[in-house]
Amino acid sequence: MIRLGIAALVAVAGIRRYVDNEARHQGRGSVWWLVTAALFLLGGLAGMFGAAFLHLGLDPSADEGFVDATALLGGLAGGALVALPAWVLLRSLREDEVEETGPVDQGRRGGALRWALVALVPLALVVLASPVFALFTFQTPGLVPLPELGAQGVAGSETLTEDTEGTVLVADGGTLDCDGHKIIGTGDGVGVVLGDRATVRNCEVVGFNTAVGFGGSVDASAEQITATNNRIGFYLVSGTTGATIRDSYAGQNEIGYLFERSVTNATIQDNVAERNWGAGFQVGFTSDSIFEGNAVVEGGGGFWITDSHDNAFTKNTVSGARNWFSIGVERGSSRNVFTGNEVSRGGVGIAVFAGAGFNEFRENDLHDNLKGAHTDPSAGGGNEFVDNRAYDNRDVGLWDDGSHPDERYRGNECHGNGDTASVPGGLC
Repeated sequence: MIRLGIAALVAVAGIRRYVDNEARHQGRGSVWWLVTAALFLLGGLAGMFGAAFLHLGLDPSADEGFVDATALLGGLAGGALVALPAWVLLRSLREDEVEETGPVDQGRRGGALRWALVALVPLALVVLASPVFALFTFQTPGLVPLPELGAQGVAGSETLTEDTEGTVLVADGGTLDCDGHKIIGTGDGVGVVLGDRATVRNCEVVGFNTAVGFGGSVDASAEQITATNNRIGFYLVSGTTGATIRDSYAGQNEIGYLFERSVTNATIQDNVAERNWGAGFQVGFTSDSIFEGNAVVEGGGGFWITDSHDNAFTKNTVSGARNWFSIGVERGSSRNVFTGNEVSRGGVGIAVFAGAGFNEFRENDLHDNLKGAHTDPSAGGGNEFVDNRAYDNRDVGLWDDGSHPDERYRGNECHGNGDTASVPGGLC
């Protein structure tokens, strides 16, 4: 968004200079450029947000950079379409005031103006309405268009008596108890969409793009849910806050539990991610949340943390992850605390990548991996390893390529590792 703001300021400054020059040339004064620039800014904001909402709705996993680029193009196009009719009209009015010095075909010029306005004004109105249109078309960015509340909607409390097909929307304050029955999809959409303070429990959700979706909801919860053979098991996105997931299972999905786009104050407790192709828990842009007592069994990876801060990862286990790392902390992730976790039978137990700084790793058990832990040389400063146990790893217990690691490693135990206890020495 900072990049978009800078681009917008540059664009507005350029438009202002051009229109101001035109105003002086036409003898019109400053009001003309103020009106035109204001309309350009209004149209630019509408086009920017409309394009961004549309992009996120069509492509939930879009990279932030691509969304920014779409928003920038939409803003420039929107500003031009909204400001151009005003510019044409004001310029025409000025020409009408100029004393005629020769024959002028007023009818032809007036007709051309009318056709220009007829073409441009509807486009300008569409641009101004675009954020509302996109927001209502894609009410949960990153998921899918919400279904209308009807036969598949839960407005109060409901208990399923048989398996059901298609999306179920649990409205604000509603409760759905599946009583062990299935919600079945055909590969698209969301199985259960949760509103504010909504609860879903005791369900098996199979065959959707996303099994359970928290799309910006407040204080919603999912308990004892089994999500298998979907693309995403549980998806928290777009400002979701206060979400709770407990005693649930995500297996044989692409991603077990996915967090992105500003998730706060979530409680993720006593859940299992098993044999998902990607990460068991992919945690992005998440803060002030608790991940406790969860287990990742086999599959692609364990916990992958990006752009997240002030989270607590406590007493989780990761076993048999196929990726290079079992717990990975990277870009923009800081002040996360990892305590009492057990990581085994993987590549690198804990990997700290570029841009991750001031995270704490305390009292974790790292065993039967290739390496217990590895900190990248470009990782941010301040990552501390205190009282961890690295043992029976095939290569190295603890490895840190950063500067002055001896200042950040205290009380660690390393034994039974294949090549050496630590690189450099003295970390254990």
